[in-house]
Amino acid sequence: MEKKKLVFSLETPYSTPQWPEVPLEKQETILELLHRENMQLTKAAWSSLISPLGEYRRRFIVPSKGKRDKRRKRKMNGGDDEMKTNMPPPPPLSSYVDVGMAGISRVLEKLSAKSKEDESAETPWLSVIFVVGIEPPSSLSSASSSSPLSWHFSQVVTTASLAHPDKPPIRLVGFKRDVADRLSEALGLPRVSCIALREGCPQSEALVEFIRESIFPVDVPWLQDAKTATFKPTKVKATLNESSGPSTDSAKMEMCPPPSALDTSFPDPSHLSRATETWRQGNFSISSRKLPISKAGPISDMESRLGIPVPEMIFGENLVTVSHPSSGWKLDFTAEAALDAVDKTGAGMLQVSYAKEWASSREGCEEADVKRVVRPFDWSYSASYRGTETPAAAEKRPEGAANKLEDSPEGVEIPLGLLRRRDPILFFEEVVLYESELDDNGVSMYSVKLRVHEKRMLLLARLFMRLDGVVIRVRDTRVYVDFEKDEVIREWCAREDKVENLKRNLRMSGLLPDDVNAALRDANQVVELLPMVEKQIEDLSLGS
Repeated sequence: MEKKKLVFSLETPYSTPQWPEVPLEKQETILELLHRENMQLTKAAWSSLISPLGEYRRRFIVPSKGKRDKRRKRKMNGGDDEMKTNMPPPPPLSSYVDVGMAGISRVLEKLSAKSKEDESAETPWLSVIFVVGIEPPSSLSSASSSSPLSWHFSQVVTTASLAHPDKPPIRLVGFKRDVADRLSEALGLPRVSCIALREGCPQSEALVEFIRESIFPVDVPWLQDAKTATFKPTKVKATLNESSGPSTDSAKMEMCPPPSALDTSFPDPSHLSRATETWRQGNFSISSRKLPISKAGPISDMESRLGIPVPEMIFGENLVTVSHPSSGWKLDFTAEAALDAVDKTGAGMLQVSYAKEWASSREGCEEADVKRVVRPFDWSYSASYRGTETPAAAEKRPEGAANKLEDSPEGVEIPLGLLRRRDPILFFEEVVLYESELDDNGVSMYSVKLRVHEKRMLLLARLFMRLDGVVIRVRDTRVYVDFEKDEVIREWCAREDKVENLKRNLRMSGLLPDDVNAALRDANQVVELLPMVEKQIEDLSLGS
């Protein structure tokens, strides 16, 4: 019989340190510059960076076999002074490379000690620190699940950088655990966990420059929170564990919340209000909210309401709103409403590029007769969503005046000339509502971007869908607001073309083959080359 047990766990009230994310391709580039070859001024001038240290150790330093073995050799050989006399000096690079957590921590502690100015001034500055095999803390992980060593490095690196604002911040780079063997071989050591390069390290200019341009400094927000001297109560989490009896892993189970705790509905309404940012300009109010990807519980509820599976990345609580409070008019952009506009009949359902080959290879088989779709819907998520409009209150509008967006008379257009002016941007935001990789067959993403100026604003809600080898779609909704006249113009434009036609047009524009493939992933590069299939303009005057 399963027993339920109430388990309490403690969480730190301070915010989690933010390690910079290092994609795999950048890790490989850094390793190439650090370990293998580092190209200098000319292509013919190649040299290793840290390999000379490993070569010196392998040739001149005998691995220790313990203190007893060392004492025995001293008695037999009368000391090892002769060996040390014949040993050449280490490479100059050795004075610029620190290896090991203890040594690097001592250097960082000295750099962090602002009260000991003399000691800090004599300590060489560190450019970058590489940490191997430690999982960096993320904003989504709890304090108890993060490595204590990762917290240690985050704090000492940040305090050292803050103590010397005149120097470039020290970069902290985390590597996968399987990189340790490659670095150990290069340094001639049994194991390596940390490597630090000092400022001015020979042949490291290209490496340090690449890291400083690609990786942001580590951020420890609670160092700033502590300056406010605000009391933060301890967080106590109560979770209900289910167990079938005594277990040797009971202590481990108590430290980890059960899977059901991951599906809690977060954030609650109080969090939503605090996460919403609002800007007021003229008689209009512009609000936006950006939160993490929705959890399993809210996603399941949304799928039940919509009747279709949702994309892999769904930001269910994200929001963009343009409202006119005095009249009650409002235009919202939300993920659920956008997905509700997806076709659920299966009409015009797309097929992947290899669908015909798959079907022809199974002719005569039982699979070939399976053509009925159980739950048809537009799996490319090509939503014709223009926002959710709330009409203005009739009692607040003049008699006969429109209270919602209606088709515009001929000649009404968004004044692009005014938007091209270099007026100061007072408020800017970009919010993603959903994104899908279409089962590794392309991408479908709906995002909203807006910018607010003193006299006007422009909102662009864009659906970008690329089905590899088949079709590319761009459906744009532009909302223009004139704050002086209280006028709103909404333009909806649908563009679409086959991928092969778009590739041909890109090549005719002068792009190289590699650049053509990159352009297919950027909606801004292809939108003007796609033929327009539908366009509609609506407007509304909310002035009195």
